[in-house]
Amino acid sequence: MNLIVEQVAKLPLHQGSVYALCGGATEDEFFSAGSEGIVARWSLQHLNEATAAAKVDGQVFALLYQPHRHRLVLGTMSGGIHVIDLNERMEVHYITYHEQSIFDLKDHQGKIFAASKDGTLTVWDGETFHLERVLVISDQSLRCIAIHDESNLAAVGCSDNHVYLLDLNEWKIISKLSGPANSVFSVCFLDDDRLAAGSRDAQLYVYDVKSHRQIQHIKAHLYTINHIVSVPDQNIFITASRDKTIRIWSAETFDLLKSLDKEKYDGHINSVNKLLWIPFRNYLVSVSDDRAVIIWKLRF
Repeated sequence: MNLIVEQVAKLPLHQGSVYALCGGATEDEFFSAGSEGIVARWSLQHLNEATAAAKVDGQVFALLYQPHRHRLVLGTMSGGIHVIDLNERMEVHYITYHEQSIFDLKDHQGKIFAASKDGTLTVWDGETFHLERVLVISDQSLRCIAIHDESNLAAVGCSDNHVYLLDLNEWKIISKLSGPANSVFSVCFLDDDRLAAGSRDAQLYVYDVKSHRQIQHIKAHLYTINHIVSVPDQNIFITASRDKTIRIWSAETFDLLKSLDKEKYDGHINSVNKLLWIPFRNYLVSVSDDRAVIIWKLRF
């Protein structure tokens, strides 16, 4: 693959580490947030005109946009879940069920899934935010969630060094995947059959979701793999790491295609915490402890 990566912009708007990203109402809009508690709203066509969409007390670890309701859902270090109505520019729900950090949020079939440091996965009605279900997964932190919509299957990465596969039709754990030597910080379905998991041990693990077997193990980074995103249309996936790099991989051969670092690509100078793939112009957004939001363009 003749892949070319160009940096479109490096945006130093945030005043602290940036931990969370999500898409917005249009194909060129996205949101970012982190340690300062401010959610920034961006347009890829007007990058110098970012605005503050919300402000909460404490650090924001997870962000989710609800397109049908034009609301933002924020998960915080303290365990609070804030729901912001962007039309009214006001908070419409504040949930304090969890007493420990919310590390990830996902939307699936009108329900909001929250993964917490307390080891539970909670499921909330996406309209009323009534608590529908509490799944006790582990006695250690739940770090990440991936949901495969068609199979109604969820993967939850945990600090007990395992990935849990859940059947969302029956609301039960169907497999406990082993392999990582440390906390699992990111999970991502590469396609209908394969799940990738990134660990604090800097390794990438790939599983067959039908047989529950590990089918690939890659020494992908030098330090923690914080996030993984898949770009199935281009048969690639992308990893972000505490080693300050972003790496682009073939989803077919698992060959390393590009490593975006400071030296060659003017990349991040601290841990890369989150990625967001935006099909609009084939853009990749990355955020980091260095406070920067970087926009990358991929040419295939």
